[in-house]
Amino acid sequence: MEYADLRFRLGYVRGKVLFYGAAGWSWAKFRVHPGSVFTPRPNQTNLFGPSVGLGMEYNLSERWLFGADYTIRKLNGKFGEAASETDLDVGSLTFRVAYRF
Repeated sequence: MEYADLRFRLGYVRGKVLFYGAAGWSWAKFRVHPGSVFTPRPNQTNLFGPSVGLGMEYNLSERWLFGADYTIRKLNGKFGEAASETDLDVGSLTFRVAYRF
């Protein structure tokens, strides 16, 4: 699955830590590959829906930071030859290290 998010963050800084909430819109390309009676040939669709999350960033130094973020996406769209409605909830936990130039 490929996905992309457009999100806005609102947060609170306490010392070296930024705590934030995020909300926005997500897109995902969902693919099913053949391999069973229910998927005789490849199929894919684009799913869209809202996303919300919580996260934090910690300044390790003036240039380095560490961050963690949990996001849940509530995606839906039409899928399959019968074009049935598909609902997919996807959660992701992301860790990052960044260097500021």
